[in-house]
Amino acid sequence: EHLRQSLQERTAQNVDVERMVSELVDINKEMCILRRKHVQAYVLVAYYKAAFRDKQSGLSREEFRRFMSRLDSKTHAVLQRVGGFEEYDMNKNGCIEVNEFCSVL
Repeated sequence: EHLRQSLQERTAQNVDVERMVSELVDINKEMCILRRKHVQAYVLVAYYKAAFRDKQSGLSREEFRRFMSRLDSKTHAVLQRVGGFEEYDMNKNGCIEVNEFCSVL
């Protein structure tokens, strides 16, 4: 009887631990999503600051260079993997519009 009761208690504890681990995995997934959204917001703010510095929308080649130089090293490396100005300027008009930039994010 004592053994059966002990096993039932252990089983209940295992279920509790499994539920806690599942909750932690879910929390971690949500944190990853929030982190990504935070980085996207940071990058968009930097984009808009650089793009509207001259009171015109879009990033010229020189504005893009300044924009990239102001990013933290990790974000810079991630965006650099996409490529340079030419890869972001999808319609090849010499200006990176917000829709072109956001399609990369």
